[in-house]
Amino acid sequence: MYTLMKTFNLKLLKTEAPLFFFALFIAESFYHFHSFMLELFAFLGTWYLLSYAISHVLKDENEKVR
Repeated sequence: MYTLMKTFNLKLLKTEAPLFFFALFIAESFYHFHSFMLELFAFLGTWYLLSYAISHVLKDENEKVR
């Protein structure tokens, strides 16, 4: 955790914060497994997949600009 916070930058925050809240909204709205661990893993998986998708969309846009 220390290393993550040490390497944290504002650009990462601007990208990940909206995805965090969108994933949290999805988890709160749709995931009702009646188990904290299952809901936590589903939330983290959703956040990861959203981040992965957005990073590839942004990468493709950057390649088109060049």
